[in-house]
Amino acid sequence: MRVGGDFMFGRLLLPITPFLAILVERGLNASLAGRPIVRAAITAALAGALVVAPSAVDRHRRPRGITDERDAYLVVLAGWANRADDNGAALAALFDGLPITVCFFGAQARLIYRSRVATAIECETGLTDATIARQELRERGRIGNEKHAQLAYLLARRVDFVLTRDYANATLGLDAALPDVPIALGKIQGRVITWDPAIMAALRARGVAVPDVPAQIDRAIAALPGRPDADVRRDWERYRRLYFDRVPDPAREAPFRARLGL
Repeated sequence: MRVGGDFMFGRLLLPITPFLAILVERGLNASLAGRPIVRAAITAALAGALVVAPSAVDRHRRPRGITDERDAYLVVLAGWANRADDNGAALAALFDGLPITVCFFGAQARLIYRSRVATAIECETGLTDATIARQELRERGRIGNEKHAQLAYLLARRVDFVLTRDYANATLGLDAALPDVPIALGKIQGRVITWDPAIMAALRARGVAVPDVPAQIDRAIAALPGRPDADVRRDWERYRRLYFDRVPDPAREAPFRARLGL
C-alpha cells in the first residue's frame, strides 16, 4: 500500500489522505483543547516545514525511483496524452475489424484504449493478463514492473505485434529468439512477433508498409549453402517462431529441414 508500485510513491494511499487529515485534525483538536499557545506553536511549525523543507522530487529528481507524477506527466512527458489519443485513433483506423492481438507496455495503456484493438496483452506487469501477473517472482526489481511476459507465452497467444521496438527488445529479450522485423503502424514503431498473412494483407491494403518476411526467408534459404550448421539452425528456430509455426509453407520449410536433417 505504501509503495504503490513503479514511481508513484504512496499512490494507493492518496484516496484516503483527506480522511486521514480529518482524523489528525480532530485528534489534535481533542488533545490540545484549552492549550492555545501549544496549538499555535504546532501550527506555525507545520506551516514553516511546508515552506522551508525542500522537495525530494523537484527538478525531475527520482530518489530510489520515486518521482512527482505531475512532473512526470506534465513536464517530462509533456503532451503524452494528446499523442496517445492521436496515435490511438490512427491505430483504430488500421485495426478496425481485424482480429489483431498486440502486446504493449503499461505506459501505453491510453494508446491501447484509443486503438480499440481486438486483444491487448500488457507484457511488462500483466495488468491485463492473469498468466503474466501471477508468475512466480524470482527476484526483486522495480516494484510493480518485475513480471515480464515470456516469449513462449506471447507465441502461444499468437501475438501479432509489440507496439514498441527498442524497449521491448531490452525488456523481453526478443532479438535472441526472433528475427528483427520492424513495422510502422502510423507513428508507432512496432515489431512483428508472429506473421499472419491475412492480417498483413489487410494492413497493406490500408496503407501500412508491411515488411516482406517471405522474401526475407527466401534470401536466407539462398544463403544456406555457405552458412555453418549452427547459424542455419539458429535461423530456422527464429523463423519457425515468427513464421512457420503459424503459416503452412512446406516449400520454404523444406530447404531448412533438408539441411538440418529434420
